[in-house]
Amino acid sequence: MNGKIFRNGGSKTRVTALMALAAALVTAGTVGTLAQTPAPAPAAPRSFELSLVPDKLIYKKGDAIVFTVVSAQNCSLKLTLVDASGDAGILFPNQIESDGAVEASKEVQIGAGRVVFKLREPGTQTVIATCTAPDGARGRTQLRVEVD
Repeated sequence: MNGKIFRNGGSKTRVTALMALAAALVTAGTVGTLAQTPAPAPAAPRSFELSLVPDKLIYKKGDAIVFTVVSAQNCSLKLTLVDASGDAGILFPNQIESDGAVEASKEVQIGAGRVVFKLREPGTQTVIATCTAPDGARGRTQLRVEVD
């Protein structure tokens, strides 16, 4: 526009405003288009403390194992066992104990009630605990147990 005033149906104020807008666009590095604001990054999933403690650290083949779980939030618990050969199975909830609800800050014992978990295979077993709160936050922990 080079400071010229165009009188083709426009006013001096409108031309000045257009020149200011063009200068702002050139300064912002975009010519002829308005800069778009990038979408905000999705929020990272929230997490919370979850503890998983076995009744002992070393077991013999055939021993029963009991876990104590404490969660910082009310949540729905899932325990998965990965045995020494890499096969995984869900220990809890199960057909007999189907309610995985855990109250915040309360100890819950898994394997001490109607369902008993027996370790059948020697080697290192990995137990993974995942607890999901109603708002989608997750607590997750794992432990390794040795079976002689």
